[in-house]
Amino acid sequence: MIKGSVTLSILFLAGTFSMFMINNSAFSRTEQITDDSNNGISISFDAPDNLSSGKLSMTVVSLDWRLNGVFATNLATNLLHSTDQPVAFFVVINTPSLASFVIPLGQKIGLISLALSQYVTIKNESDMTLSDGSSAHVYFISVSMEQLQKLKAPIDKPLDLVLITTQQHDKTYIVLYATEKGKMGQYQSAFESMLHSVTIGTASFSNVGS
Repeated sequence: MIKGSVTLSILFLAGTFSMFMINNSAFSRTEQITDDSNNGISISFDAPDNLSSGKLSMTVVSLDWRLNGVFATNLATNLLHSTDQPVAFFVVINTPSLASFVIPLGQKIGLISLALSQYVTIKNESDMTLSDGSSAHVYFISVSMEQLQKLKAPIDKPLDLVLITTQQHDKTYIVLYATEKGKMGQYQSAFESMLHSVTIGTASFSNVGS
């Protein structure tokens, strides 16, 4: 069950960004989504001016999942224009009800790390504390081309990524940011700024370390 939830999350995040309209504003702006029909979910973050951004909202009936989230990426720009700029993306989403139960339990007993390691390489992991005293868990991950091919992900270059999970009001949320392997330094400042601006309900990442 845990392994299936992890696989679903990886595959979904790998294919997300071709499915939604994006905001190409030339200025830094706040992306926010609130869904009163989904237990009052509220997620926001500040997107930088060099990345397109948008909101995610859809219903996955088979999982009883009202998905909500916000994201930023340069994927559309790279597809439309010839550029050597590495692809980067940043996303914050809620997880299905089942995952909201499985992920916190699995983390406590080490099963999430074990399940993730079947598909990606975990370089490090640690805990962090958010502004309201609630906790989050962060995984530093690399994904090789061989691993991407096994996942059947629509990505043609290896990745370095950071995956953060946090439980807020009985729901588990995922913060994920990634770019091409070896290129994380080019986006580190932007990723840190976006992470520090993330707010989920009353919890903020403003005080966490990079």
